[in-house]
Amino acid sequence: RLSILIEAAIASIRVPGDKPEALAMAGDHAKSGRRIAIAPSARSPIKMWRTERWIALCRRLIERGFEVVLVGDAKDRETCSAIAAAVPGASLVNRAGEMTLLEAVNAITDSTLFVGLDTGLAHVAASGGSPAVVLFSGHADHDVWAPDGPNVSVLRNDVPCAPCHATRMAQCLFDHRCMDLPLEFVWQVTSEKLNSAEVHR
Repeated sequence: RLSILIEAAIASIRVPGDKPEALAMAGDHAKSGRRIAIAPSARSPIKMWRTERWIALCRRLIERGFEVVLVGDAKDRETCSAIAAAVPGASLVNRAGEMTLLEAVNAITDSTLFVGLDTGLAHVAASGGSPAVVLFSGHADHDVWAPDGPNVSVLRNDVPCAPCHATRMAQCLFDHRCMDLPLEFVWQVTSEKLNSAEVHR
């Protein structure tokens, strides 16, 4: 499974000892375990969740007292910038396109929770043992490709057209139903993960 390969990659790049100072993002939140890493973008539009729902989720997390760190590479910057523009203030930090792979790994594993899509960063979170909520589309077979780990919750709609292996929205014949995951459903699972993490702190 892909998680095994990701785990090997993490082991090869993790650096023991102190992390670079550049990784400190609102350090008070990190030290108190009040930071959430969110990866809201993916290469394929089929894997995407609605931006307005990411915005609403981020606002709820901030209202609950968490800092949100948006992670991803330069190609994820557009989506992350749209979210950051809608959620102004110091409690949301957009680091998409600014981090090395090592910094992204450290940001995820040092966070209380990871929330993201079906991307390599979700496998990083799962393989690193981080609590994670992963929104999984109908693009691929979830039994084969979904991140696997004891603290991972994979959220998906059970649609008959999956797996479709589509890469463009024009190829989707069913209004992207696989990723029509309600905000309240995602928030409920996210809240349960946070409640569990706070109990075990």
